[in-house]
Amino acid sequence: MTVSEACTDLAPTGPPDPASVLLADCMRESRNRWRALVALGADIAFETDRDGRFVMLYPEFVLGWRAARLIGTLARDLLAHPSARQPAPGPPAALFDPFAVDRARRRRRVWFRHADGSAACLLLSSEPLADPAGGVRGLGTDITVQDRHDARLASDLLQQENVGLILARMRDALLPAQSLAIALEELVGVAGGEGSALLLLAPPHAGLPGAASPDARSANPVSPGPATRAGPGAEPGPGLSPVGVRLLSQGGSPWPGTAWGLGALLLAADVPESAPWQRTMLQAGLTLLLCAAPGRFGGTAVLALWRETPDWSGAETGLARTVLQAIQPAIEQEQIQREIARQSRADLLTGLLNRQGFEGEVRRRFDRLDRDGLYGTLLVIGLDGLRHLNTAGGLEAGDAALVAASVAFNSGVRPTDLTARLNGDLFALWLDGADHFAAAERAEVLARNGVPLPLGSAPEGAPDQAVQGGRIGISIGLATRTVRSFEPLDSLLRRAAAAMRAVKLAGGGRWLVSGEEPMP
Repeated sequence: MTVSEACTDLAPTGPPDPASVLLADCMRESRNRWRALVALGADIAFETDRDGRFVMLYPEFVLGWRAARLIGTLARDLLAHPSARQPAPGPPAALFDPFAVDRARRRRRVWFRHADGSAACLLLSSEPLADPAGGVRGLGTDITVQDRHDARLASDLLQQENVGLILARMRDALLPAQSLAIALEELVGVAGGEGSALLLLAPPHAGLPGAASPDARSANPVSPGPATRAGPGAEPGPGLSPVGVRLLSQGGSPWPGTAWGLGALLLAADVPESAPWQRTMLQAGLTLLLCAAPGRFGGTAVLALWRETPDWSGAETGLARTVLQAIQPAIEQEQIQREIARQSRADLLTGLLNRQGFEGEVRRRFDRLDRDGLYGTLLVIGLDGLRHLNTAGGLEAGDAALVAASVAFNSGVRPTDLTARLNGDLFALWLDGADHFAAAERAEVLARNGVPLPLGSAPEGAPDQAVQGGRIGISIGLATRTVRSFEPLDSLLRRAAAAMRAVKLAGGGRWLVSGEEPMP
């Protein structure tokens, strides 16, 4: 671009006027000197006329545009204002118009449209011209890269401050479940959400981390740990929702519907099988943000945040991911505590309740049975040939028989029934609400079928008649707690065990109802 091109608006149209020619020469000389000075320390220099159109631009290419093609165009068309193709990512100050100033403005951050459609940030200084032609003159430096770096740095510092605040509040809690609830409440406030939830998603085709096997879990409900806060309409229970999802905690407003609806939505969503991952969804008129991280003990921890529009920003998504990573130790501690509680009530070999867990669960039900006038029957079951299996086939064969027995006794039980391994080869079944007639039908089926042994676990040519045809015989004793008899559990166990021993002495493979009167 030549000086003559930049000053075509000043060319005389009539007879040359000496004063006008002198003024034009002075302006050309002034612009040339100013432009040479600008070239030493600025990325852009411009001048507009009184209508806001470019009359001078430096250098040859400005923001990807050829300067010569911009001469005569409206300068404000380059601003990245909301109506432009690429809205400015900056603050409201991006709407400042450096080409329409009434006094000098220094070092203002202004966003422009780049020729490739992206946004560029310039640090501009401009001032109005004090000459008859009017207009504005200015210069600036491209700070796009530095500005974005500063924005990221400020966002990171704010994120660290928020995460530090959340962790500090979590330290006030005594239990992992309480610390998780505090973290979710704080996150809702910091991120501007309406509600949040933390869920544990089991891996495909697997039970929940830290829980008993599916068979054991279905027949042996374990008391929940510290209660999690749930909204209106939330279903009771230990937090087991759709199979494979456990609700750990909630914060803010509950998810619309039940607290377990979010778990069903997560299972139905098309999410990756392995973590980490994140995604947003529109559900129930809310924008749902999901962030996931792999668990140390298996499974995936999923943090959910929801609110009405607008969508979640990149900074808010990053905050959610960081918080999820920061609370991972609390999640793992909660899993460990739950597993310790489960193992203290469960038999490690079979996954059934142990004697301590079984007795606690049965006694807990007595008040309801007495209040509702219902029966309850206890079955004590002994394996008839376990000693022979241990002798002839080794402890591995005996353990295989115990596991097979747990599966056989646990199959077909109702959700209200309980199955336990008391010790050694002794098992117990509690049939809630069943009298001795109904319990006898169940005992007859068990005694007739025995315990099918795993293939190859029974030694060949077994001399013990209790182990034949790939099955091991069982002896069953029954004791019924009649309506409002208030018979204690110790008495039921003694009576049922005595009936079981009588069956064993008679050769086993049968069942017997205790004929003793219950103790007062």
